[in-house]
Amino acid sequence: MAVHGVTVPARLDESVPLDPGTGVDYGRAKYLAEQAVLDAGRKGLNAVILRPARIYGPFSRTFTIRPLTALKSGRLVLQGDADTPSNMVYVDNVVESILRALDAPAEIGGEAFLISEADQLSWKAFYDYFAEASRATVHVVPAAGGGETRDPGWVRRWIQGSKEIAFSPEVRALAKKVMWTDPFGVWPRRMWEASPGLQRRVLGAMGVDQMVTYREAPPPPPFEVTFRVDPTLVAFDKAAARVGYRGLVPRARGMALTLEWARYARLV
Repeated sequence: MAVHGVTVPARLDESVPLDPGTGVDYGRAKYLAEQAVLDAGRKGLNAVILRPARIYGPFSRTFTIRPLTALKSGRLVLQGDADTPSNMVYVDNVVESILRALDAPAEIGGEAFLISEADQLSWKAFYDYFAEASRATVHVVPAAGGGETRDPGWVRRWIQGSKEIAFSPEVRALAKKVMWTDPFGVWPRRMWEASPGLQRRVLGAMGVDQMVTYREAPPPPPFEVTFRVDPTLVAFDKAAARVGYRGLVPRARGMALTLEWARYARLV
């Protein structure tokens, strides 16, 4: 739905003009993808475009894994009016919309359909459901003023994220593999062995030393996830009428299944 831009009316449907913006942002990337599909359609490919709202459920990084991880450490922030519709759609219902579109008559080719669900919860109510399981709190802050478009503390989060990547077990394993694989590791090994001071600095920065053969990994530092909420309800009337989409998994069932998976994945 990002092809409609960030400034949309209280009710978003397919009649709202596209506003892809410029540059290389997310909305423009989606817009260009749609144009590629339409271009293929003009050359004979029978295809439709689906514009799902916010997809949640097992393995959803944006609206499940990252926010629930932040929620567990008290760092989930809703910026703006948190009582507005969250426009969440359960992943199985998105799959349903795909199957319905595949079975729909050929004359819908080239059309676009927004995909959402009928029984929408507010942003606060949606994440409060998971907060109760984590015994955590969803934080709500006022919307940024003065046309602010970036989350507070974005520089700090970029720095923290870079540190998490640099000092992750995966990067350590890659560095070790490079070090002991010839010919790539010949010069790194020589530099390492010839520089005891460098060894101490690197190992100290990574929180290890040469005498330790096993150390329990420290818990990852908490990070913050901020959602800027908007007072918009995504309508799927066209998908219901033209391809028969209904949203077969009810809201309560989808959230219960997501919570069950989140417990299994130790997110809550």
